[in-house]
Amino acid sequence: MNHFKGAIFSFTSVISLFSFSLLSTPLQAQTGESLQWEYTRGKVYLRNESMGLNMKLDNKVYFDLTSAWSMDKLHSPSSSNSSPSFPVYAVNIPMFYLAMRGNITDKWVASVEVDVAGRDVKVRDTYLGYNFPHDIQLRFGNMRVPGGMGQNISYSTLSFHDRPLTAALQSPRRMGVGAFSFHDDWSAALGAYTLSADGAFIGRLSHPEILLAGRGTYKVMKNSSGELMLGLNMQYLLNSLSGSDLTLDPTRLAWKSALDDLPLKLSAVHRNFNVGTELAWTLNRWLLTGEWVGTFYGNALAPKSEDVTSVMAWYLGASYMFRGPSRSYSRSTAAYTERADDSGKGWELAGRVGGMALNPQGTTNLGINTFTLYTNVWFNHHIAFGAGTSYTMMDGDLLTYTSPGGIFSLYGRALLNF
Repeated sequence: MNHFKGAIFSFTSVISLFSFSLLSTPLQAQTGESLQWEYTRGKVYLRNESMGLNMKLDNKVYFDLTSAWSMDKLHSPSSSNSSPSFPVYAVNIPMFYLAMRGNITDKWVASVEVDVAGRDVKVRDTYLGYNFPHDIQLRFGNMRVPGGMGQNISYSTLSFHDRPLTAALQSPRRMGVGAFSFHDDWSAALGAYTLSADGAFIGRLSHPEILLAGRGTYKVMKNSSGELMLGLNMQYLLNSLSGSDLTLDPTRLAWKSALDDLPLKLSAVHRNFNVGTELAWTLNRWLLTGEWVGTFYGNALAPKSEDVTSVMAWYLGASYMFRGPSRSYSRSTAAYTERADDSGKGWELAGRVGGMALNPQGTTNLGINTFTLYTNVWFNHHIAFGAGTSYTMMDGDLLTYTSPGGIFSLYGRALLNF
């Protein structure tokens, strides 16, 4: 694993050096024009119009606080599992986000992103890209895999503290090659990927995983009051010897920090097919979103009676802006995340309901259901706070712990943008 991480950091360094080499060559050739820089709303921009340079240096600091308690004693199907004690209070180490991305020239683009939390450093979107005519961009490196809105939106622009349950069924980032085309009314993405650079879905190096993924969105309605966008995404994973993709980590479920991982009794998974649908509807200050994702597993070995054959997840969310403009469409993610307000101030109230159903062979469906209420306050372009609560019900013998009475969670988030 250390060798693999070393290779990833070497890859990141190569992209950085290549980016600066492309940047420096035209600058040296055009001695009459200097490199311009600008500091705006916590971002540093580097520009040179003659060579098409437009790079953004971004940085953020996140502070997370999570507490959770169970309405009754957690039940464990296996006596070897020790039940966690409640209530649980978790204060995460401040996470620093550093990024450099944008146009190096009028044709080449680059992105280098890392998250640093203590000694833990994770490589995010780190790739080189080339712009072809008709707004088609080809990317090489570690990038977001085409998937639903829940796993494509940046953490800093989420309406909630955690990602929806649907994001747990889709690969977030992997290394590979992808073609992307984003427009005002539609988007399309298609790519082929293998191992992940952030450690989320790492298979055996001798039998690398192969993931084919695609996504398309289209605005079927657009008027002065709002827009309606529909989308479809698919992922097909081959040779998944690392096992199930269902490892729900703290970045995806807020209450997860109080529990162990959510292991399922799966044999080595040979392949799985993932299909998802998505919807986003803006109406004045309202934003309504929804997704459904289904994953269907196929095992190379003889299946066992308790093996999961399919997992399905869904959510419906709604948010209302009491102050500031409603969230608008972002071409870079094909989702409604942007807030175009000169003052940077805003107040948002959001709610979400979601569920996950696990269908093992020979038994009935087992499930997880969550209900979330959250609010976000933006004081300016540099400081934002969020706080909320959720109620989660878990039931089923395939889970490490079950809590028929439910688990309550309180959590908060502070975002500093320098």
